[in-house]
Amino acid sequence: MKKYALRDICYIQSGGTPDRSISEYYNSPDIPWAKVGDLEDGKTIVKTKESISYKGLKSIGNRIFEKNTVMLALYGSTLGKTCMSGIKLSCNQAVLGITSKDDNILDNTYLKYWFDFNKERIAFRQKGGAQKNLNANYIKNLEIVLPTVMEQKLAVHLLQNIQSLIEKRKKTLNIIEEYINSIFYHFFGDPVINEKKWKKEKLIDIVNNKSISYGVVKSGLDIEGGVPIVRPIDLQGKYLHKKGLKTISPEISNQFKRTILKGDELLISVRGSIGALSLIDSELKNANVSRGIIPLQFESLKIRAFYYYLFRQENIQSLLHKKARGIGLKQINTIDLKNLEVLKIEDENYLDVFYEFTLKGDVQRRFLERSLEVLLELFQSTLSKLFVNPDTNHNDPINELMFDEINLELFLNNINASDFQTEEQYSHEIEKLFEILERTQNLNEQDESFKKGIIQRLKQSKIILEVNREYKNRLLDEAITS
Repeated sequence: MKKYALRDICYIQSGGTPDRSISEYYNSPDIPWAKVGDLEDGKTIVKTKESISYKGLKSIGNRIFEKNTVMLALYGSTLGKTCMSGIKLSCNQAVLGITSKDDNILDNTYLKYWFDFNKERIAFRQKGGAQKNLNANYIKNLEIVLPTVMEQKLAVHLLQNIQSLIEKRKKTLNIIEEYINSIFYHFFGDPVINEKKWKKEKLIDIVNNKSISYGVVKSGLDIEGGVPIVRPIDLQGKYLHKKGLKTISPEISNQFKRTILKGDELLISVRGSIGALSLIDSELKNANVSRGIIPLQFESLKIRAFYYYLFRQENIQSLLHKKARGIGLKQINTIDLKNLEVLKIEDENYLDVFYEFTLKGDVQRRFLERSLEVLLELFQSTLSKLFVNPDTNHNDPINELMFDEINLELFLNNINASDFQTEEQYSHEIEKLFEILERTQNLNEQDESFKKGIIQRLKQSKIILEVNREYKNRLLDEAITS
């Protein structure tokens, strides 16, 4: 194992943007030109949305990257995102291109995984204050500990095999949804063209909650132990769960009582991510939604399932986008949604048979989602085993936390999140915390100039430890009754 600064073993440079006012720089397929939007985690860039001419390339100093270059996003919400270039390309200044100077020292794909593992630490260092960007000089000064290239390639092979399984699980999940969509089309036809001549009614006359309305306008700060709030960004899959949602104060939520959830609603995004959908169950009862989401209640779960897949149909999605208004952030007016004409199926046999298909699909989905979670955990644990600094493997883990501000901050964040799976895990983490407190206190008593770790966070010589007692008590109850 040997430690290197990236500047010594890598070529590192950002891209550039040719002058947009000069059309001849862009009206050419000569050079693929990447932007942050072309970077997709876990994917290799093989095509870009835009391209530039050779003159355009010359205008930005011939900044071009060879195939198999690590692409790193430098700015904003995508900061730290990486992917590999599968083609020779150029990019704009928001993306950094990094490639090994010597293939006998560093494998590019290994470096990409190293950045993935260290993304949180790198972003944490750079997000202090107002600046939320990385820069080339900062990346150049990062240090990496490398095994032999043969060991790097073996590690890459293992990680790529796990990623391949993850992608297969995701594709299978998509196939299940496509299959049920096709079943919907077989039974009910196109919901806009309505070639099967089903009865149509306005959405407001079908839903149970006749006061279709937007949710919370200004949610405020994230409040620990507050009311969960669903935002358009949260509508990622068919079923939505409580974990990971932002929480707001009960006072703010109560100002928007019409959108407090009862459980079993269909949530539809009408702002920004137009047409995004998710279903909820009783887990989110009494939660609320943001302004961009409208909850829809139906008479039964089978009717809710029907309208979930109706809203997923391509022509309905197109219709929703056409109804969206606004120059910047587009939004569907509640009146337009209320007056939206949709199919009303009065044949219970059709609804029953279709609902049975959706339930069977859900059984397969849950199995695949559990398998996917295991694979994702395996991928992360493999990254940890590969990239935890071997020089610190035999050190005292308590001392490591005391003297490493970033790891200590992440450790404290995990404690505050109270996301423990077992009572044993909870006790172990709390014991570590108290050990850190005791050692730092002893060191401070021996030397008042000692100001490392938690001592830096002391306020009026006191530390207040807040834990999720309700969660701990529930774990204890489960342990007693099981």
